[in-house]
Amino acid sequence: MSSQNSLTIFPYSPFKLDWGINEINFQNNSEFSSLLFHLHKLNNKEILLDDEENFVQFYTAKNLDTSSLKNLEIIGDLNSFSINTTQNLKKVFKKISQDSLLEFNDQIESLNNQINGLIFDTTSRFDGQLSYDTYANFENLLKLKLLKFNEYGWTNFYDKILDVINFFNEFTDKHLLITYNLHNLLDYKQRNELNQYLNSAEISLVSFESIKFDLNMGKINHRIFNIDEDHIRFDY
Repeated sequence: MSSQNSLTIFPYSPFKLDWGINEINFQNNSEFSSLLFHLHKLNNKEILLDDEENFVQFYTAKNLDTSSLKNLEIIGDLNSFSINTTQNLKKVFKKISQDSLLEFNDQIESLNNQINGLIFDTTSRFDGQLSYDTYANFENLLKLKLLKFNEYGWTNFYDKILDVINFFNEFTDKHLLITYNLHNLLDYKQRNELNQYLNSAEISLVSFESIKFDLNMGKINHRIFNIDEDHIRFDY
């Protein structure tokens, strides 16, 4: 199933991405290495997306004239990716706080007033009105609970990538995820199951690979772009 997502890699024509797994396989290892090096610099903000010399561009909006990282997440190496980074947990705090405030705002405000009353009634004669930031209070409460994703239930990389995908699907607006070497981490059955799940969630996952290409290696139900040693592209 096609999506609005696409990417361009100089000098190739645009790669129109499906929902699900999109494997872009470079037979030329130097070309593959150069691309990964570029992605790392982009992810670390060492280069800018609108740099004229930037040879890879991502398009995730309905207006495909503008390259953007807004709905894109560069996961990189799944082996070293951490779901429990401060940046990721902030997304969780924000989402839970906002959702909880909408549903439980009156209860939270009442509890906060009771706590403030108990504290200030016993420690101060000041009877003025004190304001408070409900969002900040609730977010701090979540942080005190040391909210983290449970990684101990993972038994393989398939478990991990499912949780990573679920995280971005639930707590962000990202619908284009970039990784590499997925072929080395998941078998064909796992990749096919993952592709079906991504389709249902309407998320595009791009995995950059550099492996010997053979269509007879297994029954694959996801999109493959294969670029041979001579930089000739074949779409499957």
